[in-house]
Amino acid sequence: MTFKRVSSLLIIALAVLTLSLDASARKFGGGKSFGKSFRTAPQKTLSQRQNTQPGQSVASNPRRTGMMGGLMGGLLAGGLFAWLLGSGAFQGLQMMDVLILAVIALLAFGFYAVLCKPRR
Repeated sequence: MTFKRVSSLLIIALAVLTLSLDASARKFGGGKSFGKSFRTAPQKTLSQRQNTQPGQSVASNPRRTGMMGGLMGGLLAGGLFAWLLGSGAFQGLQMMDVLILAVIALLAFGFYAVLCKPRR
């Protein structure tokens, strides 16, 4: 038997063995509605409308950045880390390599601690 034939038979056997003939999973969400519900804000009275100035918003929302900042930051960090490890910078473990990895670990644990800190 050739390698092609053995590998094809192995792939077919794995595909057949991984198929499930019956589904015994329960319904997603336990049968409950998991949609969003919205409440509308109460209407402003005439006196509230007159008190606000044209350039001033009633509720100043903090600046919200989109998801692209996080995505681009992750891509940048991944690219820099891949460049650091793939460029031959770590040919033999030197003392400076250990210091660089220690600083990276310190920054990672610092960010993790800030993210896990309970908010008030």
